[in-house]
Amino acid sequence: MADTVSVTCPECKKAVKIPEEMLGRKLRCKGCDETFVARAAKKAAPVLKKPKKASGDGEDADDDGKEYGVTEEYLGARCPECANPMEDEEAIICLHCGYNTRTRQRAESKIVEEQSALDYFLWWLPGIACVLAFLALVGFDIWYCLDINRIVGEEWYSFIASGGIKLWLVVFSLWPMFYAVKFAVKRLIFNYEPPERLVRRPK
Repeated sequence: MADTVSVTCPECKKAVKIPEEMLGRKLRCKGCDETFVARAAKKAAPVLKKPKKASGDGEDADDDGKEYGVTEEYLGARCPECANPMEDEEAIICLHCGYNTRTRQRAESKIVEEQSALDYFLWWLPGIACVLAFLALVGFDIWYCLDINRIVGEEWYSFIASGGIKLWLVVFSLWPMFYAVKFAVKRLIFNYEPPERLVRRPK
């Protein structure tokens, strides 16, 4: 017995079975008298059904009656934490969740407060004070070395205007000058941005 195939009329959508050797020939539909070329009906792609998950009362809790199929096949690298695609095969940080594939740790997100002009001024204030202290010490040394002789004159304490006192005064003032300049450079040049303050979340 010859194999039969099912063909569908393109006009009225009526399905009829014909011998396989009649494929490619013209047929007349008995329902609407339309003439068409017999072609085998295409087989529908297999459809995957959602796995059933039993609920407490014996019914499927997640079954919504709908079927779904495979829409995309991705064979590239995926994040082991969130399973989303990585940027490329050499990527280390997942752009979706922040997971680091080398350290095996997930980056923590944080919310910081916006820095205002007052925050910057208060952060720079110690550095500015150190600059002013440095200038004050330099000015004091210059004034002492140039004008102390005129002030003390021939008084009994005129020894404070001697060259040795002036030398040691300058030497001892160099120490606070050095640390004042060091702190000012760090605060005003290398670390001029105030530290971030995390937003406190209500408990």
